[in-house]
Amino acid sequence: MRRVMIGTPCYDGRIDTWFADSLLNTDRLARELGIQVDPVYICFDSLIQRARNTIFQLAYDGKYDDLFFIDSDTEWKPEWFFRLLNRPEPMVGAALIKKSDNEAYTIKLVDKKLNYSQDRKLIQVDGIGTGFLKINRFALEKIWEISDKYMSDGKGDRKGQMIEQRMVCDVKVIDGDLVSEDFIISEKWKSLGFKCWIDPTITINHNGNKKYIGDFQKFITKLGYV
Repeated sequence: MRRVMIGTPCYDGRIDTWFADSLLNTDRLARELGIQVDPVYICFDSLIQRARNTIFQLAYDGKYDDLFFIDSDTEWKPEWFFRLLNRPEPMVGAALIKKSDNEAYTIKLVDKKLNYSQDRKLIQVDGIGTGFLKINRFALEKIWEISDKYMSDGKGDRKGQMIEQRMVCDVKVIDGDLVSEDFIISEKWKSLGFKCWIDPTITINHNGNKKYIGDFQKFITKLGYV
């Protein structure tokens, strides 16, 4: 049976109602398809990079076939989850609209000329946020191998023990730009000679004081990407 971890940092220990509904429907469909989906939440960690590192390590140590990062304040359709899960690309995600009245997304595009996958269903991007991102076992292992080691206090059953972890996610300055912890995964993947992909037909809703809804494909068309 294919085993998939859905990894979600929860700083305040809470998830959004729409996230819970999306997860419930995704799990229901996974059972029908014979896929094991295990949600994992890292709560009350003030360092988001450490929370993501812990999720990454749990997926790596647990020998999961895939790690699917999904933020706790998002909403998605279950079929989008499985569309990305079944793609052969080791790392593939979707655009998450930012919580802003000025339309923007957690995606870094390459240039005005879009580079499509062979079947023309994906486009290559320069970076993907971890709001809705699939990383398969191959990519997990490659990124793990190049990430720096550090020691940290264990949690859960290993509380109080010093355990070895990897700095998969961190905030860094690259070419004069401050790169957030979630985009660092894309940077590491590219440094290994691989490409980052997204499905432009999927736009993930973002929930805050209101629900932010977008259409990434229309957005890039409006900006002149071809």
